[in-house]
Amino acid sequence: MTKAPNPTARYDLIDLRVFIAVAEEGNVSRGAARCHLAPSTASLRLKGLEAAIGVRLLQRQARGVSLLPAGRVLLDHARRCVAQLEQMHADLLPFAQGLTSHLTLFANNNAISTHLPDDLSRYFATHPSVRITMKERLSADIVAAVASGEADIGVVAMEEMEAPHPALDYSPYRIDQLVLLAPPGSALAKLPTVGFADCLQQPFISLQQGAALHTFLMNKAAAMGVRPNVRVQVSDYRAIARLVSSGAGFGIVPLSALDATDKEKVDVLHLTDPWAKRKLYVCLRRQNSDANPFLVGLVATLSPDAGRQERKREQGAGVLRANINPSRPKGHSPKSMASSPDLRKMITRSTDGKVMPNHSPTPTRTLTPGDVSAVIQMAWEDRTAFETIQERIGVTEPQVIAIMRKELTPSSFKMWRKRM
Repeated sequence: MTKAPNPTARYDLIDLRVFIAVAEEGNVSRGAARCHLAPSTASLRLKGLEAAIGVRLLQRQARGVSLLPAGRVLLDHARRCVAQLEQMHADLLPFAQGLTSHLTLFANNNAISTHLPDDLSRYFATHPSVRITMKERLSADIVAAVASGEADIGVVAMEEMEAPHPALDYSPYRIDQLVLLAPPGSALAKLPTVGFADCLQQPFISLQQGAALHTFLMNKAAAMGVRPNVRVQVSDYRAIARLVSSGAGFGIVPLSALDATDKEKVDVLHLTDPWAKRKLYVCLRRQNSDANPFLVGLVATLSPDAGRQERKREQGAGVLRANINPSRPKGHSPKSMASSPDLRKMITRSTDGKVMPNHSPTPTRTLTPGDVSAVIQMAWEDRTAFETIQERIGVTEPQVIAIMRKELTPSSFKMWRKRM
């Protein structure tokens, strides 16, 4: 029977905990024991809770209790309420243990699952007292969150010629490539080139709805007036690769998310669509001279060039400007990797495409920024063999090493040489 709520009655978190325990145990005595209370005390608290709410929550029976409809609704809310309270205590605990700072980092799924774990591990090695809350969001939502102050820093993917937010600074983070995974021996693998439109009629293995890459691809398909045939939705890239290798369908994933084992079991096809090349950037609000030193340290870890500029700005050297210029010509990377005169002198090509010394009398041309970016992408991100790089781009092993030595920091170069 429903009664009007008693305006003088009150209930507290202990009442909710008792209610949860009794509902889950189906018995007042066992529920009371879980809360270290006497059964009579627990019973009084349950009656007081029902009086405060104005509705019966439990059906008393000879061998226990069962939930009434209102009780099932309250149980769901009470569990979430108590869980949120526990999370609050967990978030506050580090401050009691000497936490000095808390940062909020928003990033897309690819950055979170592939790139950020190693980078954050290096950051925590030098900043052990900092806590980071990391959330997955779409790039557009990340930009808005950083600009509004909801997030301290973000990692976003930006397409060519996309205008940056005027209130944010951007620094290059990673370059990645979206690729199509096809079952071995599929008809698509035999085509000379493959675009997104070529595979839309095939059954797709996709990330779950709400994931950044899933939303991105669905929007691209909608712009083409096509609805993809999504056969299975999974939680991670490795699951996509395994399902594709079994012949269940096709999938699109970042190349960096695949390991050598994945690449052996599927056909990895590069998409010709311009948006398939994903440039990731670190973005943050333009700071003043009293910028958070822990945020500066994180920026320096994720984007060393930006970190050096941040440190200069802290010392009064001026404001860091955006590394993305919407008027910059297409193909020009944020850090012009082939703009160095030394690189122009070091590598040239003849008109028939062969690499040759710069003193050759044959007509030559300088490697474009895109060529050098491709070399770095293949050598650093994809760990492509020197022979394959020479076959695809026409740059020899010594020249690849020279480019990497020029463009990487000394420590990164040593790390790369150990891998290669």
